[in-house]
Amino acid sequence: SAMVKSASAMVKSASAMVKSASAMVKSASAMVKSASAMVKSASAMVKSARGVNKDFLIFYGTSVYTFEGIAMVLPIENEMREPDKINFVMVFCMAAICSFIVLVGLIGYMAFGDDVEEFVLKSLPLACDGNEGCKSFVTGLQVAYCFAVFVGFPLIMLPPIKITEKWLFGKERRSGKKWTKNAWRTGLILACLGISLATKSQLENFVSVIGAVACVPLAFGFPAWFHLNASQLWTGLLHSVHLNRPAKSADECQTDETVVTGPCADRSIFWYGVFAGVVALIGAVASWAGIPVPFLTLKF
Repeated sequence: SAMVKSASAMVKSASAMVKSASAMVKSASAMVKSASAMVKSASAMVKSARGVNKDFLIFYGTSVYTFEGIAMVLPIENEMREPDKINFVMVFCMAAICSFIVLVGLIGYMAFGDDVEEFVLKSLPLACDGNEGCKSFVTGLQVAYCFAVFVGFPLIMLPPIKITEKWLFGKERRSGKKWTKNAWRTGLILACLGISLATKSQLENFVSVIGAVACVPLAFGFPAWFHLNASQLWTGLLHSVHLNRPAKSADECQTDETVVTGPCADRSIFWYGVFAGVVALIGAVASWAGIPVPFLTLKF
């Protein structure tokens, strides 16, 4: 009788194990179906993103263009009461600027989708939906922006005008060249007006070209190049003058902690800037010509 009871218990245990295994098989089958659904969803997302990937090169030049104020870092550091805090200021400002730009872009796409205009103020009237108060508010925003551009334009034009006048007319102020200078300033302003009218229908491509030609070298190429030459000069002075021994070669990559800020890093950043500028320029010009270069070619 005891053996029968034990055998019965073993049968029940085996039956429970079979049921548990069956449940595990069902769970695994459900997981496989879920994974398959996720793969299909990811495939659909990649397919839908294919039209965005071809514009990545334009995005690169445009995104770098937003940091054209990087040239003000050194003047700001020179005017700081505590210049040693420039790293904290740079990190904080860059993080705030990047967050703000990403937030504005996300809000624009969340509100208007793929139909959002390059100049987002042109899309704002679509959100009013016939509301007169909203239309008036949007019109006020557009007028305020135009006024800000109008007021800021002389400040933007002042540096190039001063630089070109020194090249053309010298540093001396001569009354006989007053009207010649005025004519030159008028010509520069008219040139800017002509460029604006010629590129108004291709704003995103024009901004990307400016970013690739001017801002990429300004952000990556020139700083690395200047730092490399300054480091080599400083290394030579330290070893030849202060330490009274032959200068240590700064041409080879360092293997110690100086690799982060040494010649290797400078050269890597410089050539990255050259490569990125050329690629972004090709992408922007090709898109402007109506034959955009696909960043990723995906076939399904």
